[in-house]
Amino acid sequence: MRISLFQFNWQQYLRLLFLLFAVGFVASGSVTWVAANWDSFNKFEKLYATQALLSLSFVLLTWRLRKSVGFSHYAFAFLSAVLIGALLALIGQIYQTGADTWELFAWWCLLQLTLLCILPNIANALLFIATANIATFLLLDAHFYFVFDAPYYLMGLNLCFVLVSEFFHRTFHDQQWRILPKISNLLFLLNVFMQYGLEYNALIVLFISLVGLFLYKQRKGDIFCLALYFSSTILAVNMALLTYGKDSDESLILMMFVLTISAFIGGMIYLKKIFAEKYPRLEFNWVIQLMMLFFACLVGLLLIGVLVFVFNIPEESSLLFTAILLLFASIIAKAKQIAPFIIQMLLAMGGIVSMVYFFASGDDQEIYMLCLMLIYCTVIFFITEAHWVRILAVLLVLTTICWQQQDFILQYTGIFYSLLMLLTAALLLGLSQLKQEKWLNILKPIAWAGIISVFALPFFDVTDWQLTLFDTPLESLSPTFFAQVTQDFFSPPWSLTKILFMAVCCLPLVIFLYFNKSQETSLKSTALITLVLLFMAVSFISNPVILFIFGLLLLAHINHSYLLFSLTIIMMLDNLGQYYYNLNLPLLYKSFLLLGVGVIFSLVSVWLWYENKPRQTSPALSDTNTAQSAVKNSPVFSLKMVVNLVILVTMLIGANYLIQQNEDVLNNGEPIILPLAPVDPRSLMQGDYMALNYQLLEEIPSLNRLQEQNEASLDQQNDPLKPYKLYVLLEINAQHIAHFCAVETEIPTEFKHCTKGVYLPIKVTKYDGYKLPTHSYFFAEGKDQYYAQAKYGEYRFKQGKALLLRLLDEDLHAL
Repeated sequence: MRISLFQFNWQQYLRLLFLLFAVGFVASGSVTWVAANWDSFNKFEKLYATQALLSLSFVLLTWRLRKSVGFSHYAFAFLSAVLIGALLALIGQIYQTGADTWELFAWWCLLQLTLLCILPNIANALLFIATANIATFLLLDAHFYFVFDAPYYLMGLNLCFVLVSEFFHRTFHDQQWRILPKISNLLFLLNVFMQYGLEYNALIVLFISLVGLFLYKQRKGDIFCLALYFSSTILAVNMALLTYGKDSDESLILMMFVLTISAFIGGMIYLKKIFAEKYPRLEFNWVIQLMMLFFACLVGLLLIGVLVFVFNIPEESSLLFTAILLLFASIIAKAKQIAPFIIQMLLAMGGIVSMVYFFASGDDQEIYMLCLMLIYCTVIFFITEAHWVRILAVLLVLTTICWQQQDFILQYTGIFYSLLMLLTAALLLGLSQLKQEKWLNILKPIAWAGIISVFALPFFDVTDWQLTLFDTPLESLSPTFFAQVTQDFFSPPWSLTKILFMAVCCLPLVIFLYFNKSQETSLKSTALITLVLLFMAVSFISNPVILFIFGLLLLAHINHSYLLFSLTIIMMLDNLGQYYYNLNLPLLYKSFLLLGVGVIFSLVSVWLWYENKPRQTSPALSDTNTAQSAVKNSPVFSLKMVVNLVILVTMLIGANYLIQQNEDVLNNGEPIILPLAPVDPRSLMQGDYMALNYQLLEEIPSLNRLQEQNEASLDQQNDPLKPYKLYVLLEINAQHIAHFCAVETEIPTEFKHCTKGVYLPIKVTKYDGYKLPTHSYFFAEGKDQYYAQAKYGEYRFKQGKALLLRLLDEDLHAL
C-alpha cells in the first residue's frame, strides 16, 4: 500500500524535507567542488572516478534488484543512465576527436535502452525520449540538406514513442498519471505543426488532428490528450481556411471567428461531461483551464480581426472597444446565468485584449493606463470566482506594474522581490488558518499569482538581483570565508534591503515554530531544527530564495497542495543550478558551504528518523522477509541482475578501449603544430573554454576554387549542402610547425612533394566552411588570461586520426 505525501505526519514530512535538501545540497556541493578542483585532477583521475561512480550505481542497482521494486531501484537506474551520458561527454571533452555531437547522444540513447529494458520506468523513459529527440535533431542539423525536413523525422520518432507509451503503459508503471503519452503526443503535434504548418499543408495537419481526436475520444480517460487534439483540430481548421479560402478577408475572418467560438462551446461541454464522469468529486482540472486560456487568446485575436477588417475600426481603438465589449458581455452572461465557462472565457479574453491594448498604446499616458488596467482587472476579479481567471487578473496587474515602473523596480530590485516573497508567504500562511470560503476564494488566487511571479521573474532581466544586492563592491570584500559567503551582509551600513532579506531568510523558522506548537514534536527535535534553520538563514543570507523555497515546502504540507510541492521542488533545482553560476562567490567556498549544510541536513534527517522510527511487530517482519525472499529467489530478477552486470562490464570495456586508442594517438602520434589565427575577441573566451581558429584553414583554397580544380571528384558529392571530408597534406618543418601543401578528396596514398605519411582530415560544409576536429579548448575557472597567450595548437596524428594534445605559447612551450 502506497502512502500519500500528505498522509505523512509532521515529523515524517520534516524528515523528508531535510532529506530532499540534503541530497540537493550534497549533490550541488559535490559538483561545485569537482569544478573548483578540476584543474588539480589529471584526465585519468577524472575518467576513472566517473567510471567508479557508474560502477557503484550499477552495483547498487543490481543489489537492490534482489528486493521488491521500489523508489530506490528507479533512482539508481536513473542515476546510472545520467552517469553513462556523463562518461561519454567526459571522453568527448578530454580527447575532442571531432566526432559530431549527435554521435554522443546516439550512443547515450543506445546504452540507455538496455537499462530501460531491464527496469522500465517513467523517469528513464522521459530521459530516453529527450536524448533521442536531441540526437535526431543534431544528426539532421549536421546534414544541412535534411535540416529543413527535421520535423518530419522527429514527427515519426515521436509517433513511435506515442505507440510504445500507449501499448506498454503498464510496463512503464504509467497507468495512473499517463505522463509518457502526454509528453509524446505533445512532441508529436509540435513537430506536425512545424513540418506541415509552415508549409501550409493544413489539410494534413487537420487529418492527423482528427485521427488523434477520434482515437482519444474512444479512450475517455485521458483528458489531456483529448484536449490537445481538440485544440489542434480547431487550429488546423483555421489554417485550412486561411490557406484554401477564396472568400474576401472580411467573410473569411468572420467565418473563422464563428467556427472557433462554436467549436469551443461544444468541446467544453463534452470535456466537462467526461471529466465529471471520471472525477465526480472534483471541480478543478488544470487541462481544461489551460485549454480555455488557449482559446481565450485565439478567439480574442480573431475578434480583433473581425473588428478591424469587418467593421473597419482602427486597430488601437478596436482593442479598447473589444475589451469593454467583452467585459459587458460577461456581466450580461452572469446576469442571465449562462454556463460559467463561457463567462470565464469572456473575462479571460477581455483581460488578454486589454493587456495587448496596454502594450500597443505606448508610454504617453503611463499613470492613466496603469489605473485603467487596475480597475479593469479588479472588475474581472470580482465578477467570477474561477481561480484561474482571478490568477490571470492579478498577473496582468503585476505585469502592468513591472512594465510601467521597470526603471524604479530595477533600481530597487531587492526590495521589490523581497516584498513579493514575504507577501506570498503571508498569504499562504493565512490560507492555512482561514475557514471562511469567501476569503479563501479571494486570497488563494492572489497567493498563486505571487508564487507564479516569484517563479517567473528570475527568467527576465529585471531580476538580475543577486548581483546587485548590496553596495559593497566584490573586490573590496574581506577574503575570509564568512565574509565571502554572506557578501559582508552583517557589516554596516544597514538598509531596507538587508532588513527585508533577513525577514525572508527567517521565513522557514517562523513557519516551523508557528505550526510546530500544535504538533507532537519533542523538545530536543524542536531545538535542533530551530538551530539548524537559524544556521541556514545566516549561511544563505545572500541567496534568500532558497529559504523562501524551504518555507513554501512547509506551507505545501500545511495547505495539502501537491501542485505547490511539485512546483517548489522544480524551483529548488533551478535555484541550485543558478547558485552554481553565481559569480559573486568562488567555487571552492560555494562547495564548502553547500556540502557543510548538506551534511548537517542529513544528520537532522537521520535524527528525526531515529526519534520516530516505526516499531514493527514480529508477524509483519516475518511477512516482509518472506516477500523479499520470494523476490530474491525469482529467476526473472536473477536474470536481470546478471544482464545488468554484463552491460556494466561491456560498457567499461568499450570505454577503456576507446581511451586506450586515443592515448595511443596522443603518446605515439606524429606531432603537428598549427599556428593559431586571430578570432573575434568577443568570442575568444566563452565561459570555461576558448574558441580556436587555425591559420592552416586560411591557407586552403576557397570552396569554389576547389570545386573547379576537382570537379570530377566533387561531383559525386551531388548535394551541395551535405557535409563531406577533405584531406589536407602538410609541409612540416624541423620544429613540427605545419603549413598547407595540397588537398585531396580521398585518403591520400601518394604525397608528392608534401611530408610523407601525414595529413589532417577536415570537414567541409557550405555554411561553416572548413573545420578541423577541435575548435575549442577547455580550461579551469579563472585561467582565461593564462590561455589567452596561446599561439599554437599541437595535434598528434596516427593512422588517420588527429587529436589536439595541448596549446603552446609563442616559444613553443606547453601551457
